[in-house]
Amino acid sequence: MSADRGAGRALPQLVPLSDGGALPLLATSDAGRLVRSDDRPPAVFPLRHLVEDGQLILRVRLLPVLSGPPAYPARLTYQADRIDPEDHTGWMVIVTGPAEQITDPDHQMRFRLTMRAWPDEHTEHLLRLRPETITGYRLTRSRS
Repeated sequence: MSADRGAGRALPQLVPLSDGGALPLLATSDAGRLVRSDDRPPAVFPLRHLVEDGQLILRVRLLPVLSGPPAYPARLTYQADRIDPEDHTGWMVIVTGPAEQITDPDHQMRFRLTMRAWPDEHTEHLLRLRPETITGYRLTRSRS
């Protein structure tokens, strides 16, 4: 890699996006991460997502629990991004809101056909996250 590769170019800048500009970016990606703000390890691992009618559908795998049925937090924070590894430009979106398990068999079948999954599906669940807070940024080298 050349030492002067970034010479003459503007430094990357974070440009805030409106909710209306941030949520559609998630539709251009199909995977992201669950973010947890406490000290415990994550209890839910999203595999895939899709945006439908302004809501996020998450295909997640719940970790086995020592006792009782698998559980997930009632509120989730989900983060996805697309950043060019060469130019370090792109976008990131963070969505927080209440989540509920999708139990309707027709909806489950439709979402499972739409979203690819990992081979191990025995601990898989579908969740609907209703965005209350959407934070998005574009990472750009624009000098404006």
